[in-house]
Amino acid sequence: ASFMAANAATSSHGFTDDFTTVAEYPALLRRYADGESADAARARRTLAYRFAFMMLHRYMAPFPLVEMPTFSTSRLGYATLDALLPGRDAPLDRVVSVLLDGTRVCADPPSDVSLDADGETAWHAARPVPVREPCGR
Repeated sequence: ASFMAANAATSSHGFTDDFTTVAEYPALLRRYADGESADAARARRTLAYRFAFMMLHRYMAPFPLVEMPTFSTSRLGYATLDALLPGRDAPLDRVVSVLLDGTRVCADPPSDVSLDADGETAWHAARPVPVREPCGR
């Protein structure tokens, strides 16, 4: 389990404990001191896996028109403006469709990915869950 003291991409999705004021911090620490059940830990982990899958496999989109040789450096990946014309670059066409046509940001999952909730539950149930034990008692 983890907690967030500021807004982040992972906050407010149910698998972190978020707080926005200093006054909330003592109650959060008391909850951590009391431990967490295996069911609660499994539910938290399931939400974290779902979030990671969404971010890594459904939200990220290739965009070769901008090259990023390093994390903080980018450069144009095209030589002429003709590369930006409709139909010339599928990822750009998708971005334009999201912005102008209201297409969903997250693409549908691939057909080989199971959306079977029972299968997902069984997958998580078969893995050990680190449980937060009560501390200081």
